[in-house]
Amino acid sequence: MAKKKTPMVTLTCPEHPELLVTYPRVEFHDGLAETDETTAQTIIDELGDDYGIALAASDPVEDEAPVEGSPAEVPTEG
Repeated sequence: MAKKKTPMVTLTCPEHPELLVTYPRVEFHDGLAETDETTAQTIIDELGDDYGIALAASDPVEDEAPVEGSPAEVPTEG
């Protein structure tokens, strides 16, 4: 039987971009680390305020992106 993949989340730590947390083990590289949701919540609860650790912002919603094929508005001189 195949194992289910654990959902991963990304944490940010711009104040300490190469931070290593030994337990639970989380390594930041260039201010980013990927870990499971449970570990991420533990890190944020215990160390978030002291080290500036937070969840990374999610990708922008596609609805806010310009629609392809729609004409660009060109200002007219009046």
